[in-house]
Amino acid sequence: MPTHLKDIRDYELKRVSDLLENNHNINFEELFILEIGPGENPIYKNQSFRIIDYIGLDINEEYLDDKIQFNNEENVKSLKKKVELIFSSSSIYYFDDPISFLNHVDELSNAIEVHVIPTANWRLFTQVSVYISKIIKSNNVSRVSNEVKEKDKLLDYIFLKSHHYKVNRFIEFLYYRENRWKNLFRKLDKEIFVYKSNLFYTGKSVLGSKLNLDTRRKMAKYLGSSSKIYVLVPNRAS
Repeated sequence: MPTHLKDIRDYELKRVSDLLENNHNINFEELFILEIGPGENPIYKNQSFRIIDYIGLDINEEYLDDKIQFNNEENVKSLKKKVELIFSSSSIYYFDDPISFLNHVDELSNAIEVHVIPTANWRLFTQVSVYISKIIKSNNVSRVSNEVKEKDKLLDYIFLKSHHYKVNRFIEFLYYRENRWKNLFRKLDKEIFVYKSNLFYTGKSVLGSKLNLDTRRKMAKYLGSSSKIYVLVPNRAS
């Protein structure tokens, strides 16, 4: 993982930790954590935190180890009642039906949840950066016929293809809206708290390591946060 991406990930975890402790009186290092889609940088490997009780679920076999299991029905059931915190970062929005999955986990453990989800703002600037890079690429093509082909491909990219959902890229922005996620999470019967990450980045790694965290925080003030942190607290009375 490139250094600047690791820095963003570390900042994100620190932000989550501070929000849980200061706003909800929760020390997530003391909880049994289930991480959804940990990828190559799972929480338990982060040296800034002392995570003891941890299990990850991933569909990429490359990331499986003694603490990260394949995400299937059998392994989800094995969690039983021990999970106290469900965490995901830029992964839960890939699920076709995220609430069905989370409801299934909640049948085993009515846990606190933290989901870091990209914003429509992130999608917009990612798309802009891809658009610009493709324009530059098409302008570097020498033959007119090839230029036309490249620009046709560009229009196809913008209007037809989506980052994940089976919709065009303009409609896709609706999938990243805060209201959509809040409406989905309400089905879990938990109290919902939403916080900004206060950091700017894109899926195209704009300028990459040339932007430090301080610069990214300043950019977020003007361009908007690239992700939001959804904290779901169980209704203990229910």
